[in-house]
Amino acid sequence: MSTFNKRPVVRSYAGALRRELSLRNQQYAKRLQLLSRESYGAPPTICYLPSEDGMCHGNFLSESYCAIVRDETWRKRLQKAHSQARSALPREDRGWKELDSGNSSDALLMNIFCCRRTLSNRALNSMLGVSSGNVPQFGFRPEIPLRSGKTDRTEIDKRILAGEAFRNISKHVSLSAAGDAGMSASGSYVAVRTALCHLTLIR
Repeated sequence: MSTFNKRPVVRSYAGALRRELSLRNQQYAKRLQLLSRESYGAPPTICYLPSEDGMCHGNFLSESYCAIVRDETWRKRLQKAHSQARSALPREDRGWKELDSGNSSDALLMNIFCCRRTLSNRALNSMLGVSSGNVPQFGFRPEIPLRSGKTDRTEIDKRILAGEAFRNISKHVSLSAAGDAGMSASGSYVAVRTALCHLTLIR
């Protein structure tokens, strides 16, 4: 039986990804002269600041950011406080937000799915199994029944699905643990698609 331990390999990939994200963000911020700060530690995480007029933000594509600030629900996500700001980042009067971070998965998803061209892309909608024109919901807390009788309300980064359809699907889903859904012990996964249908969860 092989004694190969996969965990160190996973960690090395994670470390390499953090280093590459740090380097690419440093280069990007410098090239475009964007307002940004580096976190303490190595490799540093690059965090961006919005422009003085609030019309653009270094961590977002212009088209996506304009769409975000126009939508009240999406705009609220921009105010989510950065959980490690006090210990990891230099002080800023406005306070650091989670989506300021160049490593933020929420910011990545919103950059992609808040862009009007993405929402109208037929090929992408077909691949995700959703209808054209569906508006994504970010920071969604599902109510997935577990075999233990409890309910899992772990936040999902993004959902594209009508609320009633999700409730109907959730009646047929019963999970005893994250492993039952094919997820890692940490709960980290890129996408989960149910066989029942138009459900897309990205975390």
